[in-house]
Amino acid sequence: MDVELTKEYRFEAAHRLPHVPEGHKCARVHGHSYKVEISVAGPIDPATGWLIDFGVIDDAWTELFLRFDHHNLNDVPGLENSTCENIAIYIWQAIRPRIAALSAVTVWETYDSKCEVHVPRRMIPPAKAPGALRFLTLNLWGENGPWQGRLELLLDSLAALAPDVIGLQEVRETPGRVPNQAAEIARRHGWNYVFSPSTAWGGGHEGLAIVSRFPIGAHEAQPLPHSTETEGRIILSARVDAPGDVASAPFWVHTTHLAFREAEGRKREDQVLFIDKVVAAHANDNVQFVMGDFNAVPDSDEIRWMTGMTTLDGRRVAYQDAWARASSAASGGGNLAGVTWASVNPYVGFMYWLRADRRLDYIFVTPVRRDRRATVQGAWIVFDEPGETSAGERVFVSDHFGVVADVQMIAEPPHATP
Repeated sequence: MDVELTKEYRFEAAHRLPHVPEGHKCARVHGHSYKVEISVAGPIDPATGWLIDFGVIDDAWTELFLRFDHHNLNDVPGLENSTCENIAIYIWQAIRPRIAALSAVTVWETYDSKCEVHVPRRMIPPAKAPGALRFLTLNLWGENGPWQGRLELLLDSLAALAPDVIGLQEVRETPGRVPNQAAEIARRHGWNYVFSPSTAWGGGHEGLAIVSRFPIGAHEAQPLPHSTETEGRIILSARVDAPGDVASAPFWVHTTHLAFREAEGRKREDQVLFIDKVVAAHANDNVQFVMGDFNAVPDSDEIRWMTGMTTLDGRRVAYQDAWARASSAASGGGNLAGVTWASVNPYVGFMYWLRADRRLDYIFVTPVRRDRRATVQGAWIVFDEPGETSAGERVFVSDHFGVVADVQMIAEPPHATP
Protein backbone atom coordinates (compact mmCIF):
# COMPACT_ATOMS: atom_id res chain seq x y z
CA MET A 1 0.00 0.00 0.00
CA ASP A 2 1.24 3.49 -0.87
CA VAL A 3 1.22 6.23 1.75
CA GLU A 4 2.18 9.91 1.83
CA LEU A 5 4.06 11.52 4.71
CA THR A 6 4.24 15.27 5.30
CA LYS A 7 6.57 17.28 7.51
CA GLU A 8 5.88 20.93 8.34
CA TYR A 9 8.57 23.57 8.86
CA ARG A 10 8.73 27.34 9.36
CA PHE A 11 11.20 30.13 8.74
CA GLU A 12 11.29 33.93 8.85
CA ALA A 13 12.80 35.87 5.98
CA ALA A 14 12.79 39.17 4.13
CA HIS A 15 12.59 39.68 0.37
CA ARG A 16 11.39 41.94 -2.40
CA LEU A 17 10.07 41.18 -5.88
CA PRO A 18 12.20 42.98 -8.48
CA HIS A 19 9.95 42.39 -11.50
CA VAL A 20 6.54 43.57 -10.29
CA PRO A 21 4.97 46.70 -11.83
CA GLU A 22 6.22 50.08 -10.65
CA GLY A 23 4.56 51.11 -7.41
CA HIS A 24 3.61 47.54 -6.40
CA LYS A 25 3.89 47.06 -2.63
CA CYS A 26 5.96 43.88 -3.06
CA ALA A 27 8.72 45.87 -4.75
CA ARG A 28 9.65 47.15 -1.28
CA VAL A 29 11.63 44.99 1.16
CA HIS A 30 9.23 43.19 3.48
CA GLY A 31 9.07 39.94 5.43
CA HIS A 32 7.00 36.79 5.84
CA SER A 33 6.60 34.00 8.34
CA TYR A 34 6.84 31.17 5.83
CA LYS A 35 5.43 27.71 6.36
CA VAL A 36 6.81 24.83 4.28
CA GLU A 37 5.28 21.37 3.87
CA ILE A 38 7.45 18.60 2.44
CA SER A 39 5.66 15.43 1.35
CA VAL A 40 7.06 12.02 0.47
CA ALA A 41 5.01 9.23 -1.12
CA GLY A 42 5.52 5.54 -1.84
CA PRO A 43 5.07 2.02 -0.49
CA ILE A 44 5.67 1.03 3.13
CA ASP A 45 8.82 -0.99 3.67
CA PRO A 46 7.60 -4.27 5.21
CA ALA A 47 10.85 -4.68 7.14
CA THR A 48 10.78 -1.27 8.87
CA GLY A 49 7.07 -0.55 8.79
CA TRP A 50 7.70 2.95 7.46
CA LEU A 51 8.14 4.69 4.13
CA ILE A 52 11.07 6.84 5.24
CA ASP A 53 12.66 8.00 8.46
CA PHE A 54 11.26 11.45 9.26
CA GLY A 55 14.82 12.35 10.24
CA VAL A 56 15.89 12.07 6.59
CA ILE A 57 13.42 14.82 5.72
CA ASP A 58 14.61 16.85 8.71
CA ASP A 59 18.23 16.58 7.58
CA ALA A 60 17.37 17.71 4.04
CA TRP A 61 15.40 20.67 5.36
CA THR A 62 18.00 21.80 7.90
CA GLU A 63 20.42 22.93 5.20
CA LEU A 64 17.72 25.03 3.57
CA PHE A 65 16.58 26.46 6.91
CA LEU A 66 20.07 27.75 7.62
CA ARG A 67 20.14 29.28 4.15
CA PHE A 68 16.73 30.99 4.49
CA ASP A 69 15.96 31.84 8.10
CA HIS A 70 16.45 35.52 9.03
CA HIS A 71 18.09 36.21 5.68
CA ASN A 72 17.11 38.28 2.68
CA LEU A 73 16.00 35.66 0.16
CA ASN A 74 17.09 37.85 -2.76
CA ASP A 75 20.67 37.24 -1.61
CA VAL A 76 20.32 33.46 -2.02
CA PRO A 77 21.75 32.44 -5.44
CA GLY A 78 18.83 31.22 -7.54
CA LEU A 79 16.24 33.22 -5.58
CA GLU A 80 16.98 36.68 -6.85
CA ASN A 81 13.29 36.79 -7.83
CA SER A 82 11.96 35.10 -4.69
CA THR A 83 8.30 34.66 -5.54
CA CYS A 84 6.37 31.99 -3.68
CA GLU A 85 6.49 29.88 -6.85
CA ASN A 86 10.25 30.18 -7.22
CA ILE A 87 10.84 29.38 -3.55
CA ALA A 88 8.77 26.19 -3.89
CA ILE A 89 10.68 25.18 -7.02
CA TYR A 90 14.02 25.96 -5.33
CA ILE A 91 13.15 23.74 -2.36
CA TRP A 92 11.98 20.93 -4.65
CA GLN A 93 15.16 21.01 -6.71
CA ALA A 94 17.32 21.07 -3.57
CA ILE A 95 15.59 18.15 -1.87
CA ARG A 96 14.73 15.89 -4.81
CA PRO A 97 18.30 14.63 -5.36
CA ARG A 98 18.38 13.53 -1.69
CA ILE A 99 14.84 12.10 -1.47
CA ALA A 100 13.75 10.38 -4.67
CA ALA A 101 10.25 9.72 -3.23
CA LEU A 102 9.56 13.45 -2.81
CA SER A 103 5.97 14.00 -3.93
CA ALA A 104 5.13 17.61 -3.09
CA VAL A 105 6.51 20.86 -1.71
CA THR A 106 4.08 23.49 -0.49
CA VAL A 107 5.16 26.98 0.53
CA TRP A 108 2.73 29.16 2.50
CA GLU A 109 3.67 32.83 2.15
CA THR A 110 0.73 33.95 4.30
CA TYR A 111 -2.04 32.10 6.12
CA ASP A 112 -4.20 32.04 2.96
CA SER A 113 -1.64 32.09 0.11
CA LYS A 114 0.43 29.11 -0.94
CA CYS A 115 2.21 27.50 -3.89
CA GLU A 116 2.46 23.74 -4.34
CA VAL A 117 4.88 21.89 -6.61
CA HIS A 118 3.26 18.54 -7.20
CA VAL A 119 2.90 16.33 -10.25
CA PRO A 120 1.49 12.83 -10.73
CA ARG A 121 4.12 10.32 -9.63
CA ARG A 122 4.35 8.61 -13.02
CA MET A 123 5.54 11.92 -14.44
CA ILE A 124 8.55 12.01 -12.12
CA PRO A 125 11.64 9.93 -12.99
CA PRO A 126 14.14 9.31 -10.19
CA ALA A 127 16.63 12.04 -9.39
CA LYS A 128 19.53 12.05 -11.85
CA ALA A 129 22.92 10.73 -10.81
CA PRO A 130 25.96 12.99 -10.28
CA GLY A 131 27.72 13.77 -13.55
CA ALA A 132 24.56 13.34 -15.63
CA LEU A 133 22.30 15.87 -17.34
CA ARG A 134 18.61 15.37 -18.05
CA PHE A 135 17.22 15.78 -21.58
CA LEU A 136 13.57 16.01 -22.58
CA THR A 137 11.91 15.91 -25.98
CA LEU A 138 8.26 16.85 -26.43
CA ASN A 139 5.94 17.66 -29.31
CA LEU A 140 3.87 20.52 -27.83
CA TRP A 141 0.88 20.10 -30.19
CA GLY A 142 0.81 23.85 -30.70
CA GLU A 143 -2.43 25.61 -29.84
CA ASN A 144 -4.67 22.59 -30.37
CA GLY A 145 -7.26 21.45 -27.85
CA PRO A 146 -7.24 23.14 -24.43
CA TRP A 147 -3.79 24.59 -25.08
CA GLN A 148 -3.77 27.08 -22.20
CA GLY A 149 -4.51 24.34 -19.67
CA ARG A 150 -2.04 21.99 -21.31
CA LEU A 151 0.70 24.63 -21.15
CA GLU A 152 -0.14 25.37 -17.51
CA LEU A 153 0.22 21.69 -16.62
CA LEU A 154 3.53 21.47 -18.49
CA LEU A 155 4.93 24.56 -16.76
CA ASP A 156 3.99 23.15 -13.35
CA SER A 157 5.36 19.69 -14.17
CA LEU A 158 8.75 20.88 -15.40
CA ALA A 159 9.70 22.09 -11.92
CA ALA A 160 9.58 18.53 -10.60
CA LEU A 161 10.96 16.91 -13.73
CA ALA A 162 13.97 19.29 -13.63
CA PRO A 163 15.27 18.85 -17.20
CA ASP A 164 18.52 20.54 -18.15
CA VAL A 165 17.84 20.74 -21.91
CA ILE A 166 14.53 20.44 -23.77
CA GLY A 167 13.91 19.85 -27.48
CA LEU A 168 10.46 21.05 -28.55
CA GLN A 169 8.42 20.51 -31.70
CA GLU A 170 5.18 22.12 -32.90
CA VAL A 171 5.90 25.30 -30.95
CA ARG A 172 3.43 28.04 -31.82
CA GLU A 173 3.55 31.83 -31.64
CA THR A 174 0.73 34.02 -32.90
CA PRO A 175 0.99 37.75 -32.12
CA GLY A 176 -1.85 38.92 -29.91
CA ARG A 177 -3.22 35.43 -29.37
CA VAL A 178 -0.62 32.78 -28.55
CA PRO A 179 2.67 33.81 -26.91
CA ASN A 180 5.73 31.92 -28.04
CA GLN A 181 5.31 28.73 -26.03
CA ALA A 182 9.05 28.09 -25.69
CA ALA A 183 9.53 31.63 -24.44
CA GLU A 184 6.84 31.03 -21.81
CA ILE A 185 8.66 27.92 -20.57
CA ALA A 186 11.97 29.77 -20.43
CA ARG A 187 10.47 32.82 -18.73
CA ARG A 188 8.65 30.77 -16.08
CA HIS A 189 11.80 28.95 -15.00
CA GLY A 190 14.47 31.55 -15.76
CA TRP A 191 15.98 29.43 -18.53
CA ASN A 192 17.30 30.24 -22.01
CA TYR A 193 15.81 29.35 -25.38
CA VAL A 194 16.15 29.61 -29.15
CA PHE A 195 13.22 29.30 -31.55
CA SER A 196 13.12 28.88 -35.31
CA PRO A 197 9.89 29.00 -37.36
CA SER A 198 9.30 26.26 -39.88
CA THR A 199 5.83 27.04 -41.26
CA ALA A 200 3.52 30.06 -41.33
CA TRP A 201 0.41 29.13 -39.37
CA GLY A 202 -2.78 30.95 -38.35
CA GLY A 203 -1.34 34.44 -38.53
CA GLY A 204 1.85 33.37 -36.78
CA HIS A 205 4.34 30.53 -37.00
CA GLU A 206 4.93 26.96 -35.96
CA GLY A 207 8.48 25.83 -35.38
CA LEU A 208 11.10 24.16 -33.23
CA ALA A 209 12.78 25.32 -30.04
CA ILE A 210 15.57 24.35 -27.68
CA VAL A 211 15.27 25.39 -24.03
CA SER A 212 18.23 25.14 -21.65
CA ARG A 213 18.93 26.00 -18.03
CA PHE A 214 22.47 26.80 -19.24
CA PRO A 215 23.53 29.58 -21.64
CA ILE A 216 23.00 28.91 -25.33
CA GLY A 217 25.77 29.94 -27.69
CA ALA A 218 25.83 29.54 -31.46
CA HIS A 219 22.65 28.24 -33.05
CA GLU A 220 21.23 27.72 -36.53
CA ALA A 221 18.31 26.16 -38.39
CA GLN A 222 18.41 24.39 -41.73
CA PRO A 223 15.59 23.05 -43.93
CA LEU A 224 15.32 19.29 -44.30
CA PRO A 225 14.87 17.56 -47.66
CA HIS A 226 11.22 17.62 -48.84
CA SER A 227 10.41 20.69 -46.76
CA THR A 228 7.68 22.78 -48.38
CA GLU A 229 6.14 26.19 -47.75
CA THR A 230 2.98 24.66 -46.29
CA GLU A 231 4.75 21.86 -44.41
CA GLY A 232 8.12 23.12 -43.34
CA ARG A 233 10.56 20.56 -41.97
CA ILE A 234 13.76 21.84 -40.35
CA ILE A 235 16.50 20.90 -37.91
CA LEU A 236 17.39 23.40 -35.18
CA SER A 237 20.88 23.14 -33.69
CA ALA A 238 22.24 24.92 -30.61
CA ARG A 239 25.47 24.83 -28.65
CA VAL A 240 24.81 24.52 -24.93
CA ASP A 241 27.54 26.27 -22.96
CA ALA A 242 27.21 24.32 -19.74
CA PRO A 243 29.78 25.00 -17.00
CA GLY A 244 32.65 22.59 -16.55
CA ASP A 245 31.30 21.11 -13.34
CA VAL A 246 28.27 19.63 -15.14
CA ALA A 247 29.67 18.88 -18.61
CA SER A 248 33.24 18.31 -19.72
CA ALA A 249 32.82 20.76 -22.62
CA PRO A 250 30.11 22.71 -24.47
CA PHE A 251 27.91 20.35 -26.47
CA TRP A 252 25.54 20.53 -29.43
CA VAL A 253 21.87 19.65 -29.26
CA HIS A 254 19.62 19.26 -32.29
CA THR A 255 15.84 19.00 -32.46
CA THR A 256 13.75 18.08 -35.48
CA HIS A 257 10.33 16.97 -36.75
CA LEU A 258 10.14 14.61 -39.74
CA ALA A 259 7.47 13.99 -42.39
CA PHE A 260 4.39 12.63 -40.62
CA ARG A 261 2.50 10.43 -43.08
CA GLU A 262 3.07 6.71 -42.60
CA ALA A 263 3.78 6.22 -46.32
CA GLU A 264 6.49 8.90 -46.33
CA GLY A 265 9.28 6.63 -45.14
CA ARG A 266 11.36 7.43 -48.21
CA LYS A 267 11.22 11.14 -47.35
CA ARG A 268 12.21 10.40 -43.78
CA GLU A 269 15.18 8.38 -45.02
CA ASP A 270 16.47 11.45 -46.88
CA GLN A 271 15.80 13.54 -43.79
CA VAL A 272 17.79 11.35 -41.37
CA LEU A 273 20.68 11.23 -43.83
CA PHE A 274 20.71 15.03 -43.84
CA ILE A 275 20.43 15.18 -40.03
CA ASP A 276 23.54 13.04 -39.66
CA LYS A 277 25.44 15.42 -41.95
CA VAL A 278 24.42 18.30 -39.68
CA VAL A 279 25.66 16.40 -36.62
CA ALA A 280 28.94 15.61 -38.38
CA ALA A 281 29.40 19.29 -39.25
CA HIS A 282 29.20 20.17 -35.55
CA ALA A 283 31.43 17.36 -34.30
CA ASN A 284 33.77 18.25 -31.46
CA ASP A 285 35.15 16.40 -28.46
CA ASN A 286 31.82 16.14 -26.69
CA VAL A 287 28.54 14.27 -26.90
CA GLN A 288 25.78 15.35 -29.30
CA PHE A 289 22.03 14.83 -29.08
CA VAL A 290 19.30 14.59 -31.70
CA MET A 291 15.83 14.86 -30.20
CA GLY A 292 12.43 15.05 -31.77
CA ASP A 293 9.29 13.66 -33.30
CA PHE A 294 10.57 11.30 -36.00
CA ASN A 295 7.08 10.03 -36.96
CA ALA A 296 8.53 6.54 -37.44
CA VAL A 297 8.52 3.34 -35.38
CA PRO A 298 11.75 1.63 -34.25
CA ASP A 299 11.43 -1.06 -36.94
CA SER A 300 11.33 1.45 -39.80
CA ASP A 301 14.37 1.71 -42.03
CA GLU A 302 14.95 5.34 -41.08
CA ILE A 303 15.16 4.54 -37.35
CA ARG A 304 17.07 1.32 -37.89
CA TRP A 305 19.61 3.37 -39.88
CA MET A 306 19.99 5.82 -37.00
CA THR A 307 20.80 2.94 -34.64
CA GLY A 308 23.24 1.14 -36.95
CA MET A 309 20.91 -1.69 -38.01
CA THR A 310 20.81 -1.03 -41.76
CA THR A 311 22.48 0.87 -44.57
CA LEU A 312 21.11 3.90 -46.42
CA ASP A 313 22.80 5.50 -49.40
CA GLY A 314 25.87 3.34 -48.75
CA ARG A 315 26.31 4.81 -45.27
CA ARG A 316 26.03 3.51 -41.70
CA VAL A 317 25.93 5.32 -38.38
CA ALA A 318 25.37 4.15 -34.81
CA TYR A 319 23.47 6.54 -32.57
CA GLN A 320 22.10 5.33 -29.26
CA ASP A 321 18.31 5.25 -28.97
CA ALA A 322 18.25 6.43 -25.34
CA TRP A 323 14.94 4.86 -24.37
CA ALA A 324 15.79 1.48 -25.90
CA ARG A 325 19.30 1.58 -24.48
CA ALA A 326 18.04 2.24 -20.96
CA SER A 327 15.16 -0.22 -21.06
CA SER A 328 17.00 -2.98 -22.94
CA ALA A 329 13.79 -3.35 -24.93
CA ALA A 330 13.49 -4.98 -28.31
CA SER A 331 13.27 -2.46 -31.14
CA GLY A 332 10.07 -3.90 -32.56
CA GLY A 333 7.06 -1.66 -32.96
CA GLY A 334 4.59 -4.21 -31.56
CA ASN A 335 5.48 -3.73 -27.88
CA LEU A 336 3.51 -0.91 -26.22
CA ALA A 337 6.46 -0.11 -23.95
CA GLY A 338 7.86 3.27 -24.89
CA VAL A 339 4.83 4.30 -26.95
CA THR A 340 4.51 8.08 -27.27
CA TRP A 341 1.50 8.29 -29.65
CA ALA A 342 -1.03 6.32 -27.63
CA SER A 343 -4.72 5.49 -27.90
CA VAL A 344 -5.16 6.10 -24.15
CA ASN A 345 -4.60 9.80 -24.92
CA PRO A 346 -7.89 11.21 -26.29
CA TYR A 347 -6.05 13.92 -28.21
CA VAL A 348 -4.71 11.27 -30.58
CA GLY A 349 -8.28 11.01 -31.86
CA PHE A 350 -7.97 14.46 -33.44
CA MET A 351 -5.86 12.73 -36.13
CA TYR A 352 -7.85 9.50 -36.14
CA TRP A 353 -6.56 8.47 -39.57
CA LEU A 354 -3.06 7.94 -38.18
CA ARG A 355 -2.36 4.60 -36.53
CA ALA A 356 -2.11 4.90 -32.76
CA ASP A 357 0.06 3.08 -30.20
CA ARG A 358 3.40 3.77 -31.82
CA ARG A 359 6.77 4.96 -30.51
CA LEU A 360 7.51 8.06 -32.58
CA ASP A 361 9.58 10.32 -30.32
CA TYR A 362 13.28 9.77 -29.67
CA ILE A 363 16.39 11.04 -27.98
CA PHE A 364 19.41 9.89 -29.99
CA VAL A 365 22.87 10.17 -28.44
CA THR A 366 26.24 9.83 -30.13
CA PRO A 367 28.23 6.72 -29.10
CA VAL A 368 29.58 6.16 -25.58
CA ARG A 369 33.15 7.37 -25.07
CA ARG A 370 35.84 5.40 -23.27
CA ASP A 371 35.66 7.98 -20.49
CA ARG A 372 31.95 7.08 -20.07
CA ARG A 373 30.57 10.29 -21.50
CA ALA A 374 27.32 9.61 -23.41
CA THR A 375 26.42 6.71 -21.13
CA VAL A 376 22.62 6.59 -20.92
CA GLN A 377 21.86 6.19 -17.24
CA GLY A 378 18.10 6.05 -17.56
CA ALA A 379 15.20 6.95 -19.83
CA TRP A 380 11.49 7.31 -19.20
CA ILE A 381 8.23 8.12 -20.91
CA VAL A 382 6.66 11.18 -19.23
CA PHE A 383 3.43 13.15 -19.44
CA ASP A 384 1.67 9.84 -20.09
CA GLU A 385 -1.27 10.55 -17.81
CA PRO A 386 -3.55 13.55 -17.38
CA GLY A 387 -3.17 16.18 -14.72
CA GLU A 388 -5.47 18.78 -13.26
CA THR A 389 -5.25 22.48 -14.12
CA SER A 390 -5.99 25.32 -11.69
CA ALA A 391 -9.46 25.48 -13.23
CA GLY A 392 -10.06 21.83 -12.34
CA GLU A 393 -9.81 20.61 -15.94
CA ARG A 394 -8.22 17.20 -16.56
CA VAL A 395 -5.84 17.44 -19.49
CA PHE A 396 -2.86 15.71 -21.04
CA VAL A 397 0.17 17.92 -21.67
CA SER A 398 0.09 17.10 -25.41
CA ASP A 399 -1.14 14.58 -27.94
CA HIS A 400 2.35 13.06 -27.68
CA PHE A 401 3.98 11.74 -24.53
CA GLY A 402 7.46 13.05 -23.78
CA VAL A 403 10.74 11.18 -23.53
CA VAL A 404 13.35 11.92 -20.84
CA ALA A 405 16.91 10.61 -20.74
CA ASP A 406 19.69 11.07 -18.19
CA VAL A 407 23.09 10.99 -19.88
CA GLN A 408 26.53 11.15 -18.30
CA MET A 409 28.39 14.29 -19.39
CA ILE A 410 31.38 14.32 -17.02
CA ALA A 411 34.43 12.34 -18.09
CA GLU A 412 35.85 9.59 -15.90
CA PRO A 413 39.31 8.05 -16.18
CA PRO A 414 39.11 5.29 -18.80
CA HIS A 415 39.21 1.78 -17.46
CA ALA A 416 42.13 -0.41 -18.40
CA THR A 417 41.51 -2.94 -21.18
CA PRO A 418 43.13 -6.37 -21.31
